[in-house]
Amino acid sequence: MKTRNRITNWLSSVALAVAMISLWAVWPISRVEAIGDPTDGKYGLGLARGQTARLTVINSGEERGFVVDWKFLDNEGRPLAQSHGPVEMLPGQMQSFDLDGDALNSSRDRFGRIQFRAKVDGRGQRRDLNHNFQILVEIFDNDTGKTTATIYSSPESD
Repeated sequence: MKTRNRITNWLSSVALAVAMISLWAVWPISRVEAIGDPTDGKYGLGLARGQTARLTVINSGEERGFVVDWKFLDNEGRPLAQSHGPVEMLPGQMQSFDLDGDALNSSRDRFGRIQFRAKVDGRGQRRDLNHNFQILVEIFDNDTGKTTATIYSSPESD
């Protein structure tokens, strides 16, 4: 009798696990854009000589990862730097990507700054992106490391 109950419980557990894995595998994938549309210009920042812009992408979730593609774009929408293919963001992981103002040969404004914006596209399950996908853009001084500007974005929860 005990053996039959154990086998029944084990088979039920296996069936439940297979059902959950199947559901997770076919869950719809969605895209999310953080730090605005690169063509609207409303999130532009200026990067001077001696400064670096750091884009940090955070997956604060505990269950699943997602994939991101990132770009730094100039005021004309041209890439200044970008990911070379999808970047996997595992649960609890944070990754940073730098744009060194001294290394850029782009046109500068009358104050010597390069106008730029950051764009990140995330792919994964909508719930994970809505709750766990966070973006931070900071500008810091190369010599002192002092942060001079910060923009934080986290998509709204459902």
